[in-house]
Amino acid sequence: MTNSVNSTSLQESVSQKDGKLQYDEWLKRFHAMDRGNWNYYEHQYRTEYSNYLLGNKMGLFFLFRQQEPENIYQTLAQKIVLAAQGPDNKSSADAGAEIVFLLLHLLDRQVFSQLDESQRDTVFNEVSEITITAFTVAVLHADASQDDLMNKAEQMMSTLKTRQSIYTQCKSLVGESFPNNGTIVFALSFFVYRALGHTDRNDADDILTGRRDTSDSDKGDFPEPPEIMAAARAVESIIDGLQLASDLKHLR
Repeated sequence: MTNSVNSTSLQESVSQKDGKLQYDEWLKRFHAMDRGNWNYYEHQYRTEYSNYLLGNKMGLFFLFRQQEPENIYQTLAQKIVLAAQGPDNKSSADAGAEIVFLLLHLLDRQVFSQLDESQRDTVFNEVSEITITAFTVAVLHADASQDDLMNKAEQMMSTLKTRQSIYTQCKSLVGESFPNNGTIVFALSFFVYRALGHTDRNDADDILTGRRDTSDSDKGDFPEPPEIMAAARAVESIIDGLQLASDLKHLR
């Protein structure tokens, strides 16, 4: 089952003065998000999507019909891609990809808890493919070749599998009082930190999954506590805004 965000532990604020977060503009964007913004974006998307459907000979009867699974897959993918897009540069695109992997993992947990066994693989695989394809198109330049698009998408699919393995071994989303090692948010923070070029460490799986604590020699390779808390608040905001469970209920 999906671990819920521990709201109490996320009440602590991180001041701009104390933070000086190395996540720069990318993380600030997510840290600044609130549900009101998401409601606006979702309203805009649903309005455009409804107009598209009505403009393609589906007519008003569509409003009274159960939505087709493919439409739900598209809606879920659209939300995830929107959440993952940051400033237009490579390091931020790589950090955005980490948000994609996280949200797909959380979707997988929701799928497992809400849908029948016969549906789970299909839903997750379809949404993952649509999401990664759309994200790849969004972050690569317009003149990127088809081969470049395919290579990037295949690379992301491979990385998704490794992130799934790490996140599945984590004990919780944010922990009881702070997202220490062994929590999904701690692992996400490290992956984003690395994507933004602050470390090239690639042997931290035992720390990320909580099998080993960090030592003094590890500290430069991991975000500072204010950065991790900022990531936790950003994740809470994104999850609250996406409401993936609400869309999945249409597939029951």
